[in-house]
Amino acid sequence: MSDEPHVRRTIDVGGRPLEVYEPVGGGRSSQDAIVFLHGMAASWSIWTPVARRLGARARTLCVEMPWASDGGRGWAMAPARSLHMIFRGLGLDRFTVVAHSFAATALLAYLDRYGAARLESIVFVCPFYQDAADKFDWSTLVYFVDRFHGFLREGLVARRPSHAGRPTVDLMAARVRERIGPEGWLQFFGLFCRTPRLDLSHVERPALVLGGSEDIASRPRYSRELAAALPRAEARILRGSGHFPMLQNPAEFSAIVGQFLGRHRGCGRRAGALRSRGAAGLRVARG
Repeated sequence: MSDEPHVRRTIDVGGRPLEVYEPVGGGRSSQDAIVFLHGMAASWSIWTPVARRLGARARTLCVEMPWASDGGRGWAMAPARSLHMIFRGLGLDRFTVVAHSFAATALLAYLDRYGAARLESIVFVCPFYQDAADKFDWSTLVYFVDRFHGFLREGLVARRPSHAGRPTVDLMAARVRERIGPEGWLQFFGLFCRTPRLDLSHVERPALVLGGSEDIASRPRYSRELAAALPRAEARILRGSGHFPMLQNPAEFSAIVGQFLGRHRGCGRRAGALRSRGAAGLRVARG
């Protein structure tokens, strides 16, 4: 739980309550909302330092994702539909989404299935993506199985740096690993393996893909390959950062995201207006 002052509200998502946190004193405009999504082994609080910094320019909402609890495996099994239901439950007309790790890859599945009509712009943080199926082999699977505990441990240390080196960190990582279980891990890896088959060519929203130069889970080339697959994307690799750049260097992270949002503010609304005018013109021509 974050020590930062925040407002908590509950939304209904498919009959299940989901908590959303907004920093106190943040922006209130629904037209400039930023929605933050965390990965499989994290919580909404990883976004607190960034949400506080970006709150002056926009309304910031940190979603406690359903896969953060013991009952969340079903949500991880249908990631695209899960995000569709969450976005609908938030009740925002248009927004920017910032998604990390598993949530970033789940967002790719959402875009492939539902498109980007509701999104203003997109920020992917340390995504799991490869651009060719033949880049997945047995050594890829072994790598992620063998290092899964280490990935979880890194996340715990990033959130609690003072705990580094303590035996309790390994115990906590083991508990998180058991909560996710083989089924949850297989859902993550299966989604990752399917990324080369996702159709992202129609995602015409401005996108920023952020990776960490020291990330041993989402390698920097994953971010570069994803940026190359999206029509309007740029990649930035943050030097010295691992899998949690929003915690390891929140000031730099916030500045980069803020500059990106400033350059592309209103792009989604303009694109929607152009499509509407184009559709109206087609209707007149047909009449």
